[in-house]
Amino acid sequence: NTSNPVRPNANSPHLINSGGTWYLFYGNWTTNVIAYSTANSIAGPYSSPTVVLSPSLAWEQSRVLEPYVFQRDDGKWILMYMGDSGNTTEQVGYATADSIAGPYTKYSVNPVLSFGASGTYDAGTIADPWVVRYQTPGTSQVTYYIGYAASSTITAPWQTAYATTTDWVNFTKQGILLPLSPSGWDSNDSFRGATIRVGDTYVLSYVGGY
Repeated sequence: NTSNPVRPNANSPHLINSGGTWYLFYGNWTTNVIAYSTANSIAGPYSSPTVVLSPSLAWEQSRVLEPYVFQRDDGKWILMYMGDSGNTTEQVGYATADSIAGPYTKYSVNPVLSFGASGTYDAGTIADPWVVRYQTPGTSQVTYYIGYAASSTITAPWQTAYATTTDWVNFTKQGILLPLSPSGWDSNDSFRGATIRVGDTYVLSYVGGY
């Protein structure tokens, strides 16, 4: 509701329920930090913000935004985020916590998804992360798929690429997941959104542009 927003100055919200409480994570456009607000009902009202992540390192010194939060198999809470070193120079890292409410500790080897070689699909932009957990049928092998917005420059066109990890230490880029269409409403952008599983089908929502 634009006349009565849940949280003002909020960017890239991620809503998740834990223990019966709704947590709304978001980036703050004004202060360039990541915060969350809570509510007992999905409709709110939502609490005043609690800041969980602020810029502190060179690669993210301009802003930290675009959170995606989930609980890993080992019980740790993972907060994926975009860090900007300035002039829309965006890469992706993550932070961990024992509780969804934090405190969150940034991974020491961030950014875990950094720029590719000059001219490649993600040489200039890596942003808007989201995660899907996949367990190979009949095995205990779990792979995490990390989608992200990618561009060879800091401007459009943006596409959706992805990487995988099994240990949250080693990350392997897999290439473009959702390429631009030859023509139409998503011929200049196909990025953002996230993937959910509905029955046996994975559904990717995304933003298009032309």
